[in-house]
Amino acid sequence: MKILFVMYNMEIGGTRRSLLNLMEEMVKAGVQCDLLLFSPYGDFMNQIPHGVRVLHGDILMQSIYATKQTLKKYAPSYLVLMKAVQKILKKVFGEKRFYDWVMRGYANRHFNSNDYDAVIAFQEGDCVKFVTYVPSPCRLAWIHNDYGNLQGEQRGTPAIFSKLDSILFVAEGTRRTFVEAYPQFADKMRVIPNILPQDRIRESASADDTERIFTDLNRIHIVSVGRVARQKAFERIPEVLDGLGALSQRIEWAVIGDGPDLPRLRNELEAKGLQDRVHFIGARNKPFPLVRQADLYVLTSLYESQPMVVMEALTLGVPVLSTDFASVRELLGDKPFGMICENSVAGLTDSLRQLLESPEKIRSMQKSAKEYEYDNDAIISAIVGLIRR
Repeated sequence: MKILFVMYNMEIGGTRRSLLNLMEEMVKAGVQCDLLLFSPYGDFMNQIPHGVRVLHGDILMQSIYATKQTLKKYAPSYLVLMKAVQKILKKVFGEKRFYDWVMRGYANRHFNSNDYDAVIAFQEGDCVKFVTYVPSPCRLAWIHNDYGNLQGEQRGTPAIFSKLDSILFVAEGTRRTFVEAYPQFADKMRVIPNILPQDRIRESASADDTERIFTDLNRIHIVSVGRVARQKAFERIPEVLDGLGALSQRIEWAVIGDGPDLPRLRNELEAKGLQDRVHFIGARNKPFPLVRQADLYVLTSLYESQPMVVMEALTLGVPVLSTDFASVRELLGDKPFGMICENSVAGLTDSLRQLLESPEKIRSMQKSAKEYEYDNDAIISAIVGLIRR
């Protein structure tokens, strides 16, 4: 079996980590995997599993999908120049028409025969559109975000989805939001969760040279991981700590990640005199040794599809407090290793207050988290079975 995965880039993120995990398991199962990256850059490039053949977009495609982060960190001179050129071309031809021309042209030049048993778009938007240009008996799109929160081109169109053989979702809650928008495609929809390589996560977390991110052993150690941007709602942290009053002195909170809202978050903490409560660690390719040091993982997000960080924390024996949204209920629900609160500052504040006032509850959740296990074999079987239908 031969599969082509299509992705924008390999910058740090939960969806990219999910893709790496899946390809690793597929290669182990004897599946030949090719990976097309529109822009072959990102901190996860060196984590692509051995045996995966990497393809990349031409210079024009790279210029379209290279992010500001890529240009700042890697800054290939030709890419910076081409970025300026393609901006002019977008104005001349129109953005949508120009992007379609670039993608269709690339697909026609490089994928003009039925070489793949399946072609899988692993993220929403142009990845999905691209797979409709690639000849294959099985075209799939994997939705990794809450569809109700997607905007513009990321939402796709009925014309695009009609060309797919199946539309996959990582959680039932994600599927429900999609079927509300496109009930006509209900028979194409399947829920197949992300792969979780628990052994590798635990092995990575046991590194001997791990930096220590917490300094006060008498405090409750909290960790959160993610891009410091709107969806993750880290801007709630200063308000939560402020709302806890004197109880916040019992907390040491580490945020692992980077992003556009980080300067504002730092300023808000300083304005409230809470900067000693929160440490900013920066982005990490492998945050597991740092997450393992925490007593509690707190997910502050407005929404997620299937939050990998929750499953990774539980794999490391770290219990989770999460804001409420559909997919997290599937992961935590009434489970003893998790707690779900109202999706608001007040909800986070009240739940943290309960835990701080009853630390034995955290210890009980930790004990349950150490027993968390996940079944990858069923997921691989479901994917292979879907392609072979």
